[in-house]
Amino acid sequence: MMRVRGGKAASSETARWERLILWGIVVLAVVLRAWGLSHQLPDKTYIEEDEFIYTALKYGSGDPNPHWFFHPPLYSYLLFALYGAYYLLGAAAGWFRGAEEFILQYLVDPSAFYIIARGLSVLLSVPAVLLLHRFGRNVCSPRVGLAACLLFAVMPLGVKYAHYGCTEPLLLCLVLAAAVCAARALQTGRVRPLLAAGAFAGAAMGTKYTGAFALALVAAAVPPPTRVSSWAALLGAFAAAGAAFLLVCPFPILAPQEFAANVSLLASQPLQVGEYSWQRIPNLYLEFARRHMPVGMTAPLAWISLAGTVFLWLRHRREDILVAALPTAFYLVIGRSRLFYDRYMLVCYPFFALAAAALLDAAAARAAGLLAPAAARPRRAAALLAAAAVALALGGAGASARLVRLMVLPETRFLAARWIEEHLPAEARILADDAPVPQTEESVRREQRLKEREPRQEFGYREKTGLYFDLQRRAARGRRGFDVTRILHPRGFHMLGGGRGYEEEWMTPERMKAQLESIDDYDYVLASSTGAYRYRAREILPERFRFLHDFYAGLAGRGTVVKVFRPEPSRSTGPEYTLYRVGEGR
Repeated sequence: MMRVRGGKAASSETARWERLILWGIVVLAVVLRAWGLSHQLPDKTYIEEDEFIYTALKYGSGDPNPHWFFHPPLYSYLLFALYGAYYLLGAAAGWFRGAEEFILQYLVDPSAFYIIARGLSVLLSVPAVLLLHRFGRNVCSPRVGLAACLLFAVMPLGVKYAHYGCTEPLLLCLVLAAAVCAARALQTGRVRPLLAAGAFAGAAMGTKYTGAFALALVAAAVPPPTRVSSWAALLGAFAAAGAAFLLVCPFPILAPQEFAANVSLLASQPLQVGEYSWQRIPNLYLEFARRHMPVGMTAPLAWISLAGTVFLWLRHRREDILVAALPTAFYLVIGRSRLFYDRYMLVCYPFFALAAAALLDAAAARAAGLLAPAAARPRRAAALLAAAAVALALGGAGASARLVRLMVLPETRFLAARWIEEHLPAEARILADDAPVPQTEESVRREQRLKEREPRQEFGYREKTGLYFDLQRRAARGRRGFDVTRILHPRGFHMLGGGRGYEEEWMTPERMKAQLESIDDYDYVLASSTGAYRYRAREILPERFRFLHDFYAGLAGRGTVVKVFRPEPSRSTGPEYTLYRVGEGR
């Protein structure tokens, strides 16, 4: 009887320590993600963050169709609910008297809207860590689950995108929820958790299309489909995924032509290794492992994660296949594409963390078997795993801290815009490269006329017209502004294997060229080193865009340098901006 009580007490003590360590990891994840949350505000740094916020606010007009399907709408619906609560609170407190004042606040100072979206990203890290622990505990062991949580909590890529209002944190939660349900289905043989896994996978697809890779978890959780019941369970789970997707994104049915037009353009971009902005993109199978993963999770953890994934396939337990299924499917498909953005791979990182923890645990158990007597081996193996995980986590935490430190430094483009606002005469005519120089009302009106006359030739980021421009002009009335013309750049091209080029900017190359050739119509030009570097090699540019090289190369001879805005270590970040006085100047 005493042994039973002692065993229960030891088990209870172990569970308490496990909970304590888990919540310590949660706190660490939240602190790393909340630090510097207001970075660069009130300026806008990440274009997709602004698109999500604008889309969510636009639902307030009464139209739930986003009319923009480069991303499915679940995340923007969630933001809309939060902004609705903020509006009701602000209306009750007298912060704004109606919907127009609410939107006007977004245009004058959008900080509150960004903090709400970014705060949601931080809060979503809590269920992500808890779900990863549950998944790791179920398919491996409690200590492997804790080690995976620690490694994932400090990964720089996860910390980076939790500092933005974007889809990735919600996507991670839904995919991990699908993984937990798939593990339960695998271990119990029951259909209900498998259907739940399919539903969570469908919701993940309704957040970001890469959520479709969660279906690999569903497939891995089904027994080998040799019996009719296995096929029925698999088809039922896929049907649940489709139903969940249509529930959160019903527009393939409600607006099929609009949805298909957006998605077909999106689908035409990947699935070939090609050129982007005239830079050759190498084979992404190597590029992800050699460059993106070492930056996103530190080099030691990246290599251990890849080795751990191979180890799981070789050990070949069904639980191991479940862990390795999603990153393997992702790697095989995305490795053949041109979509080299690091954020696309973030959905794999919890599974890579778990694969690394499983490999370290196996190595620790083998080492303990060689170094310790039989009675002490479990404790020694746990200590070795903890030491390895903490060592790797210290490297990740340091890399994440350095990343956040850079994110909170002022960007040179914003410093340039502030200097211009303070020192140049009002309504000066400025040709600006990417810096958010405040516009006059007439400048906003002219930009609106151009966009109405020359709409984009392809579906890119949705145009903002109507009420948005009306309120933008109202916001411009109350501030010191300038007659600003933006230097626009083609976003990308695909020209290999006979593929046609595509542009996502709303200006044609001819109008872009005319805009830059009329340099004497401006008083100042603000140019970035990024543009000069991008177009430095004239001979490799498409013929219709060689004028961009000529423009940047000829600036020094056509204008007088007024001020140079350079990044300074520990004080500012970003490319170098040069302000030239051209034409008559002021």
